[in-house]
Amino acid sequence: MKEYISALSNGTKDSEVKKWMENVLKLKMKERDVLLSSLRFTLDQDDLIRKIKEKIKSSIVVRNNHDDVYHSLHSNIRTYFYKTIKAGKKIQITFDEYKRLFGSCYFTGANGKLPIRRVAVAIPSEPTKLRFIKMLIDINDLDDSKEDEIIEHTTNMLLLLNHLEEWEKSGYIGPAVRQVFDNESILKWRNIFKESTRAVEKLVKGGRKIEEIDADIIEGALKCLDTIRREVLTIEDTMLDTALSNGQFYLLSENEQIGWRYDWKS
Repeated sequence: MKEYISALSNGTKDSEVKKWMENVLKLKMKERDVLLSSLRFTLDQDDLIRKIKEKIKSSIVVRNNHDDVYHSLHSNIRTYFYKTIKAGKKIQITFDEYKRLFGSCYFTGANGKLPIRRVAVAIPSEPTKLRFIKMLIDINDLDDSKEDEIIEHTTNMLLLLNHLEEWEKSGYIGPAVRQVFDNESILKWRNIFKESTRAVEKLVKGGRKIEEIDADIIEGALKCLDTIRREVLTIEDTMLDTALSNGQFYLLSENEQIGWRYDWKS
C-alpha cells in the first residue's frame, strides 16, 4: 500500500494532493490502516449523471437529444469495460481509441445523416468468381456475356461495403449499429424469400424431388430477387439509394448469409 500511495503521489502535479499523500505516508502502518479502512465514498449519483449530461450537452458535436447520447455512451462503455476485463486486459484507452470506439454515440443526438460519397471502386479482375455473382448466374439472372451488369452489381456491393467500413472507422457507426442493419436486412429478405418459395416448398412437402422441380425453384428465386431489388434500406436514419440497398443484399449473399434458390444452403 505504501508503494501504491507513493506512486500516486509521484503521478500528480497538484501540490495540495502531494502534501496530503505525504502526510498519509508519514503515518505508522497501524494508523494508516485505520485511516484507510475508515474511508467512505459517498457519491450523489443523480448529480454525477446531471454533470455528465451537461458536459455532453455543451459539446459542439451534439446539438440536442443529449439524453440519448448519454444512454448510448453508458451502454457502449459498460460493454467495452466488460469485454476488456473478461479478456483479462487492462482498461487503458487513448483519445484516438475513445473516438473510434465511442465517437458514433455522439451522432445519436446530432440528427445528422451518414455521409455518402461516390468514389471509384476497384473491380476484381474476375468478378464472375464472386460467390454472389455465381448465385445470380445459377438462377439465370445473369450470364457470362452480361459484363456490364456484372460490373454494375459488383460495384454496388463494393460501394456499400466501403461505406460501412468507412463509417465504422470514422466513428459514425459502431459494430452494434452495423449488426442491427444486417439483421434488419436479413429479416426483410427472409420474409420475401418465404413468400417467393412457398409454391416450391409445397411441391417438396408433396414428395417432389429437388432435381425434378428446378424450373419452379428458379422461378421462385427470380421472384425473390426481383422483389429484393426494389427494397430501400435505412441505416441510422440515413436512407440508402437503390444501388447501395442492392449492394447490401449482394454483400449478404457474398457472405453466405442469404440466397435466392429454395435450396441455396445445400
